[in-house]
Amino acid sequence: MHALARARRQGLGGGQGRTQPPRFRDLIEAGAVYAVVAYADEEPIGWCNFGPKADFLRLARSRMAQNSEQADAWAVTYLFVIRKWRARGVGHRLLDGATREVFRRGATVLEGFPVRQRKPGRMPDAFAWTGVTPMFEAAGWQCCPVPEGARPIYHMDLAKP
Repeated sequence: MHALARARRQGLGGGQGRTQPPRFRDLIEAGAVYAVVAYADEEPIGWCNFGPKADFLRLARSRMAQNSEQADAWAVTYLFVIRKWRARGVGHRLLDGATREVFRRGATVLEGFPVRQRKPGRMPDAFAWTGVTPMFEAAGWQCCPVPEGARPIYHMDLAKP
């Protein structure tokens, strides 16, 4: 089951970016979801959800993920940073922390589905909840070949430097 959907069913939010951090932290600590959380002065300011792709039913049905060749990969599915903390590197650190945690747990391939910005400037929040391509590129992720016009799929392969 998609971890964020499971979190929402348990009363943790009503849409992208609205998950209640204290309850989400409880789910992480209980092992119900995989995520990393960024804090400032003990307040959660961002989080990144990830897990085995097989755990995300909506991802398995998504046309976007159909272009993936890695059935056993893990995936970064949600990246959120509170507005006042954006453009300060928090998202980059969350992606890095999620990547390290996934590989620590034994995965060898990690995928992400960031959005590609079509225009310069800030992207509306509602479209950036899976991350943006420059963030993944800066972290050394590689873009997989996908059909023309398809959403990019980025991967990090532990076996490849």
